[in-house]
Amino acid sequence: MYARRQSDPDTAEQVVSDTFLAAWRHWGQLPDPVLPWLLLTARNALRTQFRTQHRRDRLTTALAFDPSVATVPSAEAEALSRRGTLDAVARLADDDREALLLIAWDGLDYGEAATVLGLSRSAFASRLSRARQRLDSLLVDEHHTTSTSREIPA
Repeated sequence: MYARRQSDPDTAEQVVSDTFLAAWRHWGQLPDPVLPWLLLTARNALRTQFRTQHRRDRLTTALAFDPSVATVPSAEAEALSRRGTLDAVARLADDDREALLLIAWDGLDYGEAATVLGLSRSAFASRLSRARQRLDSLLVDEHHTTSTSREIPA
């Protein structure tokens, strides 16, 4: 009820979820009585939700007045860009592609990706750096080839 009184139903649902997750994590350390602790935790979660929303609103307002953000590429340009990127990734060596995808697609951090590949963190960082350089090179070549082929009349 506390979260519902203080916010809209969606925010209240998130706050209650966050509060009980915190209670679960601190199960062995909860004070007796637990209600004041739960209400304080809910209050802090509400404050976090409000700060997050305030930041999001400020960013939305700032972006609304930024003309560089207002320009949206056409669907065709977006599709061609994605296809070019996917083609470049497909042309990478298997080790390069795997290193990139563990980070970009699977969302692993360097340490986790290094563990998956059986490498040290620094060895993985080097492999990823080289893979990014090779991908950048392929993308530059693709962009140059595409723009050159469009400039030359058929």
